[in-house]
Amino acid sequence: MKKIILILIACISILLCTFTFFWIDKNYYTINYTSNAFNETAQFLDNPYCGWYQICTYMITDDAYNHFDDLTNRYIRTCSNTRLALIEINLKNFNDKDLSDNALKQIDRILTMWKNGKHQLILRFMYDWDGKAIETEPSDISIIKKHMEQTAQIVNLHTDNVYILQGIFVGNHAEMNNSNYMSTDSMTILANHLNNLISKDIFLSVRTPQQLRTILQTASIPANNRIGLYNDGMLGSDLDLGTYGAANDTFTDEHYDLKGNRIQELNYQNELCKNVPNGGEVVLDNYLNDIDNAVDALSTMHVSYLNCLHDATVINKWKTQIYQGNDIFNGVTGYDYITTHLGYRYTFVDSSINYTPFNDIFMIKLDIKNVGFSSSYHDFNGMLNLVKTDSDNPKTADKKSISFSKDITTALHTSSWQPNSVITIDTSIPVQSIETGVYDIYIKLYNQINANNNFDKAETIQFANDIPLTENGYKIGTINIKQGF
Repeated sequence: MKKIILILIACISILLCTFTFFWIDKNYYTINYTSNAFNETAQFLDNPYCGWYQICTYMITDDAYNHFDDLTNRYIRTCSNTRLALIEINLKNFNDKDLSDNALKQIDRILTMWKNGKHQLILRFMYDWDGKAIETEPSDISIIKKHMEQTAQIVNLHTDNVYILQGIFVGNHAEMNNSNYMSTDSMTILANHLNNLISKDIFLSVRTPQQLRTILQTASIPANNRIGLYNDGMLGSDLDLGTYGAANDTFTDEHYDLKGNRIQELNYQNELCKNVPNGGEVVLDNYLNDIDNAVDALSTMHVSYLNCLHDATVINKWKTQIYQGNDIFNGVTGYDYITTHLGYRYTFVDSSINYTPFNDIFMIKLDIKNVGFSSSYHDFNGMLNLVKTDSDNPKTADKKSISFSKDITTALHTSSWQPNSVITIDTSIPVQSIETGVYDIYIKLYNQINANNNFDKAETIQFANDIPLTENGYKIGTINIKQGF
């Protein structure tokens, strides 16, 4: 019995010593957190990789490298209201020979001048602007392949502003139709060659879902994470002007090279374009592009970019039609609704904090919803900024920037933030790494791709909330850290 009592006394002594250690040597904190109210707004967000684009055309010559400087400067001014520009580069003058040094320097100069602005470029090489591709394309596929090799050396130097390369150089307007090179064999050879040449940092796109399925099945291209679609007959008819098959047409896993009907092809794009961009231009005023039908189709296809000038009849119709929905956009014009939903659109939903005294850490949790038509297709960096507000001199208040840990970087894989999904970001911060006091907490998402590793030049991603955007990001709440209970 004495032995048992001695053991109990020893255990109690150990517990008391442990308890005393934590009470005497360990710092305890009281943490109060006040979250901001998050209200979504209908404001336009000026974010990269999505929205309207304009077309800018160049006929490459053998003149001096700066031959197009004045034209490019005019284009950049004309496109000042868009984040995207479709650069069409016509190689018709070289359809029977290699591109000259001057020609290559012209292409490099064009892309370099566009780099100085805020635009991401959709690039399209071609041999035709007049619907006569069969007459103007090279007579031998080897010339096209050589042109791909030559231009790839230039394009790959501009991965920071070339976003998508559309087409495989052939067809009327490079739309992969009415060409000598659209047999399965020729199309596969050209698509595979381009895929091997162009940097994986640049998306590729082809004209129709049928073409994409054929290329992915017959070319030595791995599971698709880079080849999207561009549809220049969007919402123009039940067939999207030949993009889809008739009502009774279907494709299968075995017969992948067939066109499906409209419903089947829209469902195909709904899955495909979660991972790769989809865009183009709407055409021909009809019931399919009435605003309700248009919104349904554009969201299903995850459209992130559209031509701002074509078809003017459809776009003007959207400016007069009214969107009706159970959200804050009810009553706005169809044009404004589409403008604000092309691509991704992030909104803060909720935030909270959880403090665990035993580990001396507090966990910040933030819920974000993507209410746009598509994902971003690019990953953005994230940072928390804690700004001390109870300093003796608020103008020089302490600021602590916290980059997200590797685990949180995975959570910030923004290319996977799908439409209509709520994403939860959380990160833990050791309390002892921060002085006691009152802090405003900010979050900033930023695009480093065009910043050349210079944080100050990185573009902050805008959110659709009525919270001011500051140099520290968006304020999501305030935290008061006190030592003791």
